[in-house]
Amino acid sequence: MQEHTIMVAGFDYHQKELAALLYDENYDYTLSKSEFLDAFDEDDKVYQYEVEEYDLHIEAEPTNQYDPNAVKVYADKTFVGYVPRGKFGDLKHLASIPGIKASVRIFGGKYKYIEYDADADYLGTLENKYYKVMTDSTPYKAVMVFEW
Repeated sequence: MQEHTIMVAGFDYHQKELAALLYDENYDYTLSKSEFLDAFDEDDKVYQYEVEEYDLHIEAEPTNQYDPNAVKVYADKTFVGYVPRGKFGDLKHLASIPGIKASVRIFGGKYKYIEYDADADYLGTLENKYYKVMTDSTPYKAVMVFEW
């Protein structure tokens, strides 16, 4: 199966709406520190919520004060941003492919990762005693996904 993605523009202005669309908590995010250290590597990011996928709906917005050619992107019925300027041609082309599946994927937010710290307290097995579990976050994001 082939896949093409287009990042939704303006997602920074829709963080509340995107956060509301993420609801399946990632079990791995709830692991204890020692379990987390035993299960993951230093390069892994484990997000609090699973990636969610919704039906893609688009709608022209000719009254947009900044761009009369603006096209709104909806994840089901939730407005999450815009088709990036100059990408509508790609969108039209992808939509013309027979049997194409179009969706919106939502991801991002809080995540945990492992960091080396020679001064860390003992948190797991002997092999990982110098590692600690850290938390950080990224903005919620939305991408349009086309699969065929």
